[in-house]
Parts: sequence; C-alpha cells; structure tokens
Amino acid sequence: MVRWLLVVGLTLLSAVPAYAQSAAVMPSARQQFLDNSGNVCAGCTLTTYSSGTTTPLTTYSDAALTVANPNPIVMNSAGRPAVSGAEVNIYLSQVSYKFVLATSAAVTLWTADAVPATNIGLTGVSNTGDVTLQVDTDNNSVNTFKFLNGAGSEKVSMNESGAVQIDSTLTIGDNTAADQAMLLDGGTQDYHLGVQNATNSLFMGRGTTVGTTPAMTVTSAGAITLTGAVDVTSTLTAGPSIRVDTAFETAARFTETNVGGGGTAFAGQGADLTTSATISSSTVISWKVIDAVNNGGLFTVFPSEFSTTLLIGPIGTDLQAFVGFGTPTIGGAGYTYTVNHIGFKIVRAASGSTELFATVAGGTETASAALTTLAANDSLDLFFRVISATSAKFYWRKNGSAWSAATELTTNIPTLATASSCSVGISNAGVATDSALWVHGASFSR
Repeated sequence: MVRWLLVVGLTLLSAVPAYAQSAAVMPSARQQFLDNSGNVCAGCTLTTYSSGTTTPLTTYSDAALTVANPNPIVMNSAGRPAVSGAEVNIYLSQVSYKFVLATSAAVTLWTADAVPATNIGLTGVSNTGDVTLQVDTDNNSVNTFKFLNGAGSEKVSMNESGAVQIDSTLTIGDNTAADQAMLLDGGTQDYHLGVQNATNSLFMGRGTTVGTTPAMTVTSAGAITLTGAVDVTSTLTAGPSIRVDTAFETAARFTETNVGGGGTAFAGQGADLTTSATISSSTVISWKVIDAVNNGGLFTVFPSEFSTTLLIGPIGTDLQAFVGFGTPTIGGAGYTYTVNHIGFKIVRAASGSTELFATVAGGTETASAALTTLAANDSLDLFFRVISATSAKFYWRKNGSAWSAATELTTNIPTLATASSCSVGISNAGVATDSALWVHGASFSR
C-alpha cells in the first residue's frame, strides 16, 4: 500500500497517482513548521499520539514504514523535521493521529486530533488494471469514501466498516445477452437476486446461478410465482378474481357428446365417463365458464387457473383422456391433440403403461414427458396455472401424496380469443374395451 506523507498543515507530501490524467499538481516536497507568528519554528517539537489519546504513535522516515522517527520529532533551524542533523520525511501508518506542536520551551502551539493518515490510500497493481482504495486502518467508521455530483451533492458513500448509502438509481447490467445478478455470499448458503436473460424474468433464490433454485419469480408480464413453503405471518391480500366451480350435479348444465356407445352418467359423486367394451367409442362433456365476447377468451387473459379431482376407473387396452381448457376434437379413434387446449391428458396404448402428461396446443401440440403412471382406482388431483402466453405450469398429486414440483410448458400455448369452455373426455382409441373416469369436481378462476 502506498504510504502518504504528513505535510505543512497536515497536507500530503506525495500526490495520489494520476491514473486517468496527463498532469498533476506538484505536492509540497518537504514539511516546514512555523510558530504562531509565522516565524520558522526552530527547535520546535512535534509529538504524535493515537487519535483521542495520549498514547504515543510512531511515525516513520521511509515509505516502507521500517525506520521509526523519534517521538517527539525535533525541528532544525529551518523548521524542518530532522534526526541527527539530517532532514527526514514523516510517513504515517494508515490510522488516525493526534499531533501536538510545541516550542523548544514546551509551550504548545497547536493540537490537531482525529487526523487520518490520508483522505484516501490508492494502490495501482502493475499490469493488471486493479486498483485498491483504502482509508485508514483503525476501522472506526469515521472515514468515508464519498462520490459527489457536479453540484457537490453526495450520491454514494461508503464508510470504512463497509456500510454503503446510495442516493440515486443503482443499475446492474448493461442490456447485454447475459444474466445480471446481485449475489449475497452467506456463511453456509448463498442467495441471488437477478434477471435471467433467456426468460426475461426476475428471480430471487438460493445459490449463485440465476433461475436454478428460485424462491420467487416475476415474469415480464408481472406474474409472480412462489416456489416452496410460504409462511405468512401477517395479512396477505390478493387482488380480485372470479371463480366458477362445478361438482357435476346435473346433466342440464353440460354439453355431452357421445360416440359409439360411450356415455356420461351424473351422480352424487360427480360425472362418470365410460367407453364401450364392444365398439370404438368416446364421451366428452364441456361447460362454459366465461363470456369470451365481452370478457376475453380462456387463452388470452392471465393469470388463469384450473383444478380438478379424478378417480381412475377400469383401464382398457387403449385409452386417451383429456381435462382442462378448450374442447379438443375427440371420437372413437381418440383425441386430436393439436386443437387449441391447455390441460392434462391420460394415455395408454397397446396394453402399455397408463401415463399422465401436461399438454398445450395452438395448432401444434407441446406435451411434457410422462409425469406419473396410473392404475385403476388411483385418485388424482390436477392443477395448472397459465401465467402468460409463454408460460403454463402444471402440478399433480396421486392418492393423497405431496404435490409435485411444477412442470412448465412455454411453447405452442394457444392464443384463440373466442375459447370459453372447459371439458373432460375419454376415448378407447379405436380398441373396443371398457375404460372409465370419475370426475368429482372442477374449478376455474382468473
């Protein structure tokens, strides 16, 4: 660390290196002390103490702080500090000092206390471009870096204990194609707050990589997602929303379409959808939840949510089912999953596994990998949230287990403005076997 000199009136002997300048003001090269009448202070003494005390504090005659000056230092006939007849410089450790100048008769001329070694210490590291700034090392929070605007108003300050105050906008990042983040380095757990460039979303989470372990996500559309347990210790108020629920109490509320002997029965525990064991067949029921003309379609107003509870009945050789937003085309040969929809599908083919998938389509389908396998008599809770035109998140739980993590689909989310109905349906996909699906209830909200 470059060490700084005490000069006349406690100014600097050596100038701060002018890294970004072509010239610098010449400093005072030698200290000279005067008495109160302005005369050369021959024989005067300068005694140095630790700031605020009477404990002597050493000064040095070399910048490496290896050769100690006597304390007090005696001035020669020219009023300059000298040791054994040789004039010396006065170098200070980077702490705060108290200085007492006295005549040769020990009459105090002045005392200066709480004087830092320098306003700032600066080190330029050769060939690296690194610069170290340091105030004195007593770490008493007194000395402060300050950045002022052209009018002299303080905009940023940082004291030597590390406390920072910013009185203007702090901008992180420069609109480049990279994640921008603020990292918090914890003892055993790090955290981040940053913007992920790929999704243009704000993430707050654990670790140092933006978006990998989020606790909260804010999309560019303003939708907020919390991940993990949420402990609310005060009032949490949500904005207004609408909600349409059904327990499938009566057929009159629904539009039912049957093919080849498939059918839906409405009973006390909901709707029972079955296919025929003797012919290719299907059944589907739909129900209108909004007026798309005046209120916007299912696929154009965000966020929106759907939930349902199903019981898996007998499973035939082949099976295709769907539940969610939209009314994709269904018949005895199965579903056409490219028609506008957002929801879940259940698929079994050629006596293979019966599997659950998340699915969206706006002319082309995007489906998740299989979420879980299903068996007869499994109870299934399903939930999805459409956050934006590029984000829908799906959750499921089976037989009362914990909810799954979110499965997000981001492509081919439909944008049809006139969709107004939800639906649930089942088909034996062209194979004459009996399959059944009980739907206990469903809920739509936005």
